[in-house]
Amino acid sequence: MKVSIIIPVYNAERTLERCVNSVLRQTYRDVEAVLVDDASADGSRDMLRIYEKSNPRIRIVEHERNRGLMLTRRDGCRAATGDCIMFLDADDELPLDAVQRLIEARGEADIVCGNILKKRSNGREELIANQPLDTMLHTQIYDHLLTERLKHSLCGKLYNAELFRSPDLKYYDGLTISEDGCLFYQLVQLARHLRTIDATVYHYIENQQSATHATYTLKEAESIIISNKAMTECCMPYIERQRQALRRCNFKMMCLYAERVPAAEVTRLLKKHGMDRFIASWANFRALDFAQQWFFVKRYIYVRLPKQCR
Repeated sequence: MKVSIIIPVYNAERTLERCVNSVLRQTYRDVEAVLVDDASADGSRDMLRIYEKSNPRIRIVEHERNRGLMLTRRDGCRAATGDCIMFLDADDELPLDAVQRLIEARGEADIVCGNILKKRSNGREELIANQPLDTMLHTQIYDHLLTERLKHSLCGKLYNAELFRSPDLKYYDGLTISEDGCLFYQLVQLARHLRTIDATVYHYIENQQSATHATYTLKEAESIIISNKAMTECCMPYIERQRQALRRCNFKMMCLYAERVPAAEVTRLLKKHGMDRFIASWANFRALDFAQQWFFVKRYIYVRLPKQCR
């Protein structure tokens, strides 16, 4: 059974060699690396062409303009020839037995989820683990997602490649953040069986210069709105999950009002995408639980207030 590992690349020449080597050295040998260059401006593209010539297990896709992470992954899946798909970011790496462990645990599951080891820049490590789950019930999977007992990162998971050939899978052009959840919630809808395993299958290397920022731009705020709308809609067919999904989305939208993005712009974007019910209000704030309210207040004090006081 062949496994295609999709690696989006954008200005990653500093970490690319380590990342690619972690794929080529897998104990499970029937693996191909599909590297998609999203119009890098550094030496990444030249490195990729050298890799492709030197190793038949490496395939390269090149974008002439920057398309963003979601469409980069889509194009990698379209170029893949494997029976299964995995995702790996260009500044991260796989443990040498990652693919082997996921394949051995797969059985009839369409999605197999492992644990992620986060390696911080200060040398500390944090295990991001899923709670045990082995089910064909979508409502149970969404319950685990909404309560964060199952992480919605696309990485650290093995997927049946057929999931990505479904015409019902929606990709959004221009998403710059939160695209993992947007895609994973949809994949859950399409999957017949999901299983978690208690094994570390991914090393997330903290990168201070990556696409994740401490505060959001207007474009990132719109990406979060689009993504959370899609995630919430995936849960709506399941009556017992509707309230959970709406509360989660309310919290995420309220948090945008504590960002440096002008509050009026957040309101405009929510109206634009048909999410008027989540516009900031006292009722929406009171609907949050105490931990969520406290998170919002801290975010407001440390992010929003300094901007207003300038």
